[in-house]
Amino acid sequence: MWRKTALALTALTALTACTTDDNAERELKAAAHHHMDAVNEGDIPGLRQHMSNRCVAAKTNAELEEIVVLIHTMYGEITLTDVKVTDMDEDHTQARVQGTTGIHALDSGPGSWWVYENGTWRAADC
Repeated sequence: MWRKTALALTALTALTACTTDDNAERELKAAAHHHMDAVNEGDIPGLRQHMSNRCVAAKTNAELEEIVVLIHTMYGEITLTDVKVTDMDEDHTQARVQGTTGIHALDSGPGSWWVYENGTWRAADC
């Protein structure tokens, strides 16, 4: 009897871990899309909502506006066609995100770091 219970608990733990991984990845991908939407719309308050606490403290609204204008000037509107999550830690509190945009300069890097803070995923590369 104890063996069946142990097997059932092992299976349940594995299933729960997969579900947690899937949910964390799905939430992170959605956050990356919302972040890009805020950039495309020039929505500085919306952009701040998707930035880590450290990045919010490091950037003024004027600096973010300059960055958004520069992005629009260089690339126009950016569309994420694919988002990959890598390097997710075991606690689901940080991960790397690589987005595909069709713009070589943006797609060729290793991706950006994101952290899970205050109940949501936030961009952590300032």
